[in-house]
Amino acid sequence: MAAFGDRGTARKERAMDSRKHAQAEGMIESLLVPLDGSEVGERALPYARALAQATGARVLLVRVVWEDPAQGDARSDAQAYLQQVAEELGRSGVVPQVEILEGGAAEAISLEARRRGADLIVMTTHGRTGVGRWLYGSVAEGVLRLAEVPVLLARAWQDPTVADRIADHPRIMVPLDGSPFAERALPVAERLADVLHGELALVRAVPAPDLVFGPDRAVWPLLESEIQAGAAEAQSYLEGLARQMAERGRSVMVEVCVSEVGETVGKTLADAARRRDIGLMVMSTHGFTGIKRLLLGSTAEEVLHVGATPLVMVPPRAATAASPQDGEAHVPADRPRLSLQLGADDASLIRTALAAYARTLPADDQEARARVARLLDQISRAQGQANKSP
Repeated sequence: MAAFGDRGTARKERAMDSRKHAQAEGMIESLLVPLDGSEVGERALPYARALAQATGARVLLVRVVWEDPAQGDARSDAQAYLQQVAEELGRSGVVPQVEILEGGAAEAISLEARRRGADLIVMTTHGRTGVGRWLYGSVAEGVLRLAEVPVLLARAWQDPTVADRIADHPRIMVPLDGSPFAERALPVAERLADVLHGELALVRAVPAPDLVFGPDRAVWPLLESEIQAGAAEAQSYLEGLARQMAERGRSVMVEVCVSEVGETVGKTLADAARRRDIGLMVMSTHGFTGIKRLLLGSTAEEVLHVGATPLVMVPPRAATAASPQDGEAHVPADRPRLSLQLGADDASLIRTALAAYARTLPADDQEARARVARLLDQISRAQGQANKSP
C-alpha cells in the first residue's frame, strides 16, 4: 500500500514545478471574507491572511446589512466596523478592500463573489444548530448551495494558529469514494496544491461491515475477507488516478484507510488527516437541504464537525467536472429507458417507498442515496407539472 513519505527533496522539486504550472493554469487572485461583526465571524481572518500572504491574492471583506430605521444607520456602523478590521489586517501586510451588501446573507455573499470574480470564499462556522445559529445550517449552507466557487470553512472552536499551516507547503488531502461526485474536488485541490506549493494526497476510507448479529467469531474470516477485498479495490482505484495525474506531470501520494467497526467514514478521514499532518482538506459537498440532505447524509459535514484540519468544500456550482444536472438521473446509453403513466396516488406511494428504502441504505453508500434523491426529484417535478396542468 502506498503511503505518505518524506517531505524533503521531492517537495522542493514539486514546488519549483508548481510555480510554472500555476502561472499556466491561473493563480488564486481574490478571496471574499464575509463578516457579521462578531468574534466568531472574525475567526476566518487568519485563514484569509495566510492564503493572501502565500498567494498574493486580494482580500475583500464584506458585511451584509438590513436597512432598519429602528436600528439607526446600519450601513455606517458596518462600514466603520469593516474599516477597523481592514486596518488591523493591514498590519500583517494584507490590505483588503471592504464592501457593504444588502439583502439575504447567503444570496448577497454568493452574488458578490460572482460579481468580483472571487476564487475562494473564506468564512466561519460555529457548528451550532437550532435558534441563534448564524453559520452552517443557515448562511454557510446557503452559500454552499448558491456559490460558484469553493468555500473554506473555518471552525470557530479551533485554535486560529492552525491557519498558518496552510501557507507552509501543506499536504492537501482529497477524500474519495470512487464516485464522480467526490472526484469533482480534484481540480480545486490541484489548483490549491499549485499555488500553495503543497503536496497532493488522495485518500479513500473503507467502511467496516455492519455487525448485524454481533462480533461472532465464526463470521470474522468472512468480514476480514470483505474488508481486504474493499481495501484492494480502493487501492487500485487510487493508484489509477495517481497514474492519470502522473501523465500530466503531477506526483501524488495515495492511502487507503479502513474504518474500525462502528466507526464512521467521516471520523476515519478526520483521524487520518491528524496522523498524516494534513494542512488542508478538499471535499465535494452536495449542498442539499431538506429531504435530500436526510437521504444523502454528509461525510463532508461530519468531517467538518469532528475534524481539526482546515476544510475547503466544493459546492455543486463550483464543480468543474461534467456531471448530470441536478435532479436528472444518469442512464447509460446501453440501458433502456422506461416511461410510466402514474396517477397521483401511485406517485405518492412510490415516493414513500423510495424514502423508506433510502433509510435502509448504508450511510456511506452515497451513489445509491444520490440515485434515490434524483428519482424523488423527478417524481416531485412531475407531480408539480401535473398539478399546474388544466
